[in-house]
Amino acid sequence: MSAIAARSRISRAVDSIGLKPVIDHRYGLGEVPTAFDHLDRGPFGKIVIEL
Repeated sequence: MSAIAARSRISRAVDSIGLKPVIDHRYGLGEVPTAFDHLDRGPFGKIVIEL
């Protein structure tokens, strides 16, 4: 199976079960250093940098 086909298959599976990422915190573009500090603390979920 090609990488493209595998990605498509995974995407369909995730969509079918409604899997959503856990977002721990959102940061603005000017808060990138703070966001990296947050990552160093080991957040539970993902962090988002909003543009």
